[in-house]
Amino acid sequence: MSILMDESTTVSSLSGMVVYVTASILNLEPTFIFLDLVELKSQTASNIVSQLIKCLYTSGFTEKFLVEHWISFVTDEASVLLKKRNEVAICLKKKYPLIFNGTILIIE
Repeated sequence: MSILMDESTTVSSLSGMVVYVTASILNLEPTFIFLDLVELKSQTASNIVSQLIKCLYTSGFTEKFLVEHWISFVTDEASVLLKKRNEVAICLKKKYPLIFNGTILIIE
């Protein structure tokens, strides 16, 4: 399972992140699924990680499932997350060891 995130700021200066999940079952083509639009309380790495994990729990993912199946985290270069990306990725890697460094990508 991979998590894709994109951060955005509204005209009224509210920050949010769009969360997508991609997964492949039985060697079929990966499927991209819109999961949620989350308003960010702050743009710190710890808050982004906290709100992302809360979003995943709220959507029905268990901690056990995430530990066993979460293998990548993806964000784009235009995002404010780029500044925090390494911190976010480090926090996620500590908590979810299957996320390997080669899949913490920046999409241009």
